[in-house]
Amino acid sequence: MGLLRSGEVCVRPTPAAPRLRRTGAGRCRGKLTLTVRVRGKHGHVLARAIGSTRFVLSSTAAITLRVGLNALGRSLLRVGHGRLRASLVVVRTSPLPVKAQSATIRLRTAR
Repeated sequence: MGLLRSGEVCVRPTPAAPRLRRTGAGRCRGKLTLTVRVRGKHGHVLARAIGSTRFVLSSTAAITLRVGLNALGRSLLRVGHGRLRASLVVVRTSPLPVKAQSATIRLRTAR
């Protein structure tokens, strides 16, 4: 399983749409999470989730996942004038062993 591109991900009003592809044999399932770093109380940096989804990949064809943004993600996207830098974490839960991959992406609203 791998992320096809770690560049920009287009966002139509709410869902983000990254593309994944299975790279091994057999079925693959897991969870994809979008996180951002925000300043908390007293200037501490916190990682906050702005959206997540579960997926199952059964063929080697690339699939586009729809990840709905929560209220924090939508507000940060609006404050950033349609652009937001986020971290995408893909955790493969099956087949074992559990494996995680991450990439930095830019979310932008579709024109």
